[in-house]
Amino acid sequence: MSQADIVQAMLAHAAFKTGAYVQLGPMVRRRIVQRKWSFERGCFFYRIEGSRPGREWSVSEEELKERMKE
Repeated sequence: MSQADIVQAMLAHAAFKTGAYVQLGPMVRRRIVQRKWSFERGCFFYRIEGSRPGREWSVSEEELKERMKE
């Protein structure tokens, strides 16, 4: 299996894409600024735009899914 195959499988497994918007509450919609794979934890981490420029925050894919349920 090549490295390209591994990367393609990881990208296909990702729940969210960079640039997508996620609904984090009834009135809160935020854009995903960056997506990064953590080899230590075995999951994706997403950088989410904040309420003001320069106020992004990082969250794991599992935690992001939980926040979207609330």
